[in-house]
Amino acid sequence: MNYKWYPIKVQSGKEFPAREALLRKVKEDSMEEKIKDVVVPVYKNTVFKNGKKIQVELKRCPGYIYIYLDYDGEMPYYLQQVPYVGGFVISGRGEIPHGLEEGELDFLQNDETSKEEKVEVDLEIGQKIVVIDGPFSNFSGNIESFSSDKKKVFIKIEIFGRTTPVEIDYFKLKKI
Repeated sequence: MNYKWYPIKVQSGKEFPAREALLRKVKEDSMEEKIKDVVVPVYKNTVFKNGKKIQVELKRCPGYIYIYLDYDGEMPYYLQQVPYVGGFVISGRGEIPHGLEEGELDFLQNDETSKEEKVEVDLEIGQKIVVIDGPFSNFSGNIESFSSDKKKVFIKIEIFGRTTPVEIDYFKLKKI
């Protein structure tokens, strides 16, 4: 048996339902000997919304899942019977799909894209915000710039009648 990982095209946004449907079909048809595993590669990301830090899970390869199987000529026809599944990724019409090499698939085993945490913020430059935590709590101001690597926002707030630049963490701000 020659097991390899193969990328499979699926409907975008339907990666998990496609995985479940495929696993269900494999179990119903007793194909556990041919198809060993089905994976949707994901990673965790931090998003700040309305001053709150939220962990979300994002897909590494939207529109694709990976199957660990022993390929034979019947597999493309078998996959066509599964909802949301488009088929193997191939380089040309009528070609046999090539399994991925072991080094190409290391990113599937790693749960994190890097040691550094990625941050997404739903704030924009020039937007009016209010500080909800820290020494400047309840002060309002406008966003001047972002520092993604430090996870900070530079804002201008009015203190004692003067505009003062302040550097604040993303999660200490809230949109007005």
